[in-house]
Amino acid sequence: MFPNSLFDEEVIQINKGDRIFFFTDGLDIVFDEEKIINEVTKLQNIGITKEYLYNCFIDKTLGVNVLVDDSTLLIVEIL
Repeated sequence: MFPNSLFDEEVIQINKGDRIFFFTDGLDIVFDEEKIINEVTKLQNIGITKEYLYNCFIDKTLGVNVLVDDSTLLIVEIL
């Protein structure tokens, strides 16, 4: 997509119970609003609160200019 882009690559060990957080955009195009709300509700059922998500978002974006595009936080928990 961006032929001249440079990316770092690293191999990490993941274990059962680990959570991986991805910040991305464009997922609102793939999922409708109702589906997103249902998925957030599932997160609450496994102990992830809105406040926790908000704090993760602030921690990762602090010092960055104001967002001008949509932003999605995707969380994967290793079962």
